[in-house]
Amino acid sequence: MSIGSDFPLRWPVHIDNYDPDAPFLAWIESSQTQTLSYGDLLKKAQRIAEEYQSNSDRSPVALPLRERTAPNAILAASHLLARVPFSISKEQNSEHGRGSQSLMTKVEPKDDFVMITLETSGTTGTPKRIQLYASQVAHAVGMFPAELRTAPGEFWGHALPLHHVGGLSILARALSTGGGIAWAPDTTADAINSLLHHVDVKGMSLVSTQLHRLMEQKESSDRLSRLNAILLGGGPLPIDVAKHALKNSYSVFQSYGMTESFAMISANRLSETPNQPQCVGTPFGDTQIMVDNGTIHLRGTQLGPAWKDSWFDTGDIGKIDEHGRLIIEARRDDMIVSGGNNISPAPIEDALMQHASIAAAMVFGIEDPEWGQKVVALVELKGSQEDELVTTQTLEQWLHDHGLPSYKIPKRWEILPPGETLPRTSLGKLARNEAKLRVRES
Repeated sequence: MSIGSDFPLRWPVHIDNYDPDAPFLAWIESSQTQTLSYGDLLKKAQRIAEEYQSNSDRSPVALPLRERTAPNAILAASHLLARVPFSISKEQNSEHGRGSQSLMTKVEPKDDFVMITLETSGTTGTPKRIQLYASQVAHAVGMFPAELRTAPGEFWGHALPLHHVGGLSILARALSTGGGIAWAPDTTADAINSLLHHVDVKGMSLVSTQLHRLMEQKESSDRLSRLNAILLGGGPLPIDVAKHALKNSYSVFQSYGMTESFAMISANRLSETPNQPQCVGTPFGDTQIMVDNGTIHLRGTQLGPAWKDSWFDTGDIGKIDEHGRLIIEARRDDMIVSGGNNISPAPIEDALMQHASIAAAMVFGIEDPEWGQKVVALVELKGSQEDELVTTQTLEQWLHDHGLPSYKIPKRWEILPPGETLPRTSLGKLARNEAKLRVRES
């Protein structure tokens, strides 16, 4: 099979080195494990490449990846392998670019091209169009740590959405080494457990909520302990989840990245910094970090041509420790500025989650004429009965007792009625924008 001497572009493993019999994707169908080989994937990529080359239009192919299915994973991987540019709209039927902000590059390199165009929600919830170049993808898959790689015949677990950069990056990393992907039926803990039961998985990418829910299932403990790596991303690592993982010797890595960098640019093994779960390590490859007035800036190949030599302001808040490792204090969408103070929700939520009667807590800011933003806390109770230990006064005292200064104590509380739950995404992560809208309208 011949697709071109530079196919795929700058992948660490050339197409001729792929084992055609090695599995690319394994998934569960009618309680049976099905597989697609690299040989079959290469045939699909060949057809896609030939069709694209014969088309005079050469505009990005629109892929409907919002529905998370094994055929769609194969579709996305085939386009990555064929080097055919594609776009993904976060909304299945939205017109690309309409009503969205565009993140455009300042330069158009002659030896590079836009490989992926997708949408991500901004701080206000307004979608942004992000363009990712082939050079960014190549750097991302070529520089990640050896313990997070899969060789031919090994599987990495996939339980993330396909239309998010995290889900796409898992595909690209497998293609870079010829390794396999084990596809969970959906993103729930039950589906992940089923996958781990059917397929021998080396490692898995999760968000902390998924890991927390797996920890609550007794049958998960042994399977999680057998994984070489559990790669977490997409937000802070709650203290209680970190403690449980350390106690059970799970090989957890906390990572940092964003859509603009084609997912992770650094990762840190939790056991190396057990008292600092938000440590995400040092950056990969030529990526550099600068913290200016508490705000994280990045530059390097993985940030794209515009930011290879210029600093990209992430808007995230963090610091660098004495070993050069980055510690994330708050993501840009989560930071609250109240009375001139920068307030991260994570420490407040962690303190509330230590309360025996609280199942979940969400903290965010809403506009306020006096404070700029007012700190709001939503609390979900355990059980189905009212709890006299959970009142505004007792929770305020609880936070004071945990060492939080007065300016971090929420000025508005909403304790949900027993049985009512906080809004969540399909991954189980707290849906802050939805909660903010609900509070503003109430």
